[in-house]
Amino acid sequence: MRKPERVFQPCSEEEAKDHLIKFAHAFVAEEHIPRWLHIVIERPEKAKREITKFENYLNRERCYLMKGAELFSSSLSKKYGNQLGVYFDGDGPAVLKTAAEAGEWRPDAVFSLKPGKLAVFFFHEGWAWHCEQ
Repeated sequence: MRKPERVFQPCSEEEAKDHLIKFAHAFVAEEHIPRWLHIVIERPEKAKREITKFENYLNRERCYLMKGAELFSSSLSKKYGNQLGVYFDGDGPAVLKTAAEAGEWRPDAVFSLKPGKLAVFFFHEGWAWHCEQ
């Protein structure tokens, strides 16, 4: 028997846009911002397959790679607390999750805690980028 999927609190479209736009301006390299905004704001149906390229778009001065134990749910909770953040993976509208919930399943996803100030990008290969300014 399959486990029922968890339902997360929906995020308003305005809140999602605010987080995603500020994420782009803070954590995506300047030359890639228009493309990133096109993917996540103008044509979100492209996001599921296109956000996998974040590694090529990121602003390396503001994002560092996280691996291993840093990505355990307990480590994510310790580092980011239990506050809700905007989670967007391109597989439907953005939802609100805690860092531990965001890290449970790892498709490529933006997890924004403070718009343009603090975020995590989860990568499907099992690592993530901590982004902060």
